[in-house]
Amino acid sequence: MCYITFVPFILLWQKICFHCGSNQVIKRGVIKGSQRWYCKSCHHYFSGSRRVIASAVNNRYSQGNLTVLDLAEEFGVSVRTIYRRLTKTYIEELPKIASRPVVVLMDATYWGYKFGIVIMKDVLQGDVLWHKFIHKKETLLDYREGIEFLEKNNFVILGIVSDGLKGLREQFPQYKFQLCQFHQVMTIKTKLTLHPKLPASSELLSIAMILCHTDKESFIGALEQWHEMGGIH
Repeated sequence: MCYITFVPFILLWQKICFHCGSNQVIKRGVIKGSQRWYCKSCHHYFSGSRRVIASAVNNRYSQGNLTVLDLAEEFGVSVRTIYRRLTKTYIEELPKIASRPVVVLMDATYWGYKFGIVIMKDVLQGDVLWHKFIHKKETLLDYREGIEFLEKNNFVILGIVSDGLKGLREQFPQYKFQLCQFHQVMTIKTKLTLHPKLPASSELLSIAMILCHTDKESFIGALEQWHEMGGIH
């Protein structure tokens, strides 16, 4: 006499959490046609049968102008999950560019209150040389990490262009350093104010405002003409 082992039907449909392996999983809506799930054990969200792989998130992020929220909706996970996938693998995803002379433009941009990315870009050819996702405000150590990466990979740094982060210039005394044009204009506005009372100051402010929108020769010509007309007085 043979016996057939009966497996309850409900177990065949039991979802397993991709993150912790728990079966304490419930449905939580639908994202772009895929079922979204929520794990009561580790409190993570995930969708369908796809595991959220860090390399896939990084690759998708690098292909277009998608925000972290866009990626969270696309992969069917929480924004915090996208943060973790990006920040843990940025070293593996760094651009593979042959060493050469570069002028390094470095800055940080943010999504939300703390999550952001520090980027180093070559002004000469426009390539991103290094980047790092951060869960905090940018620090001097973040920029030093990037410059040390370039030095280690034999890039010849001809100069650095950056914002006015306190102490940044002193971190790299061996390189030529220039404050970016935007922050140069902001510094001039601080000195002259937005509504100067003297005509010469108003003229100088007008010249400063074209700094980011003109070439070197035109700007120097306007500034020299201001000096010749006695604007300095």
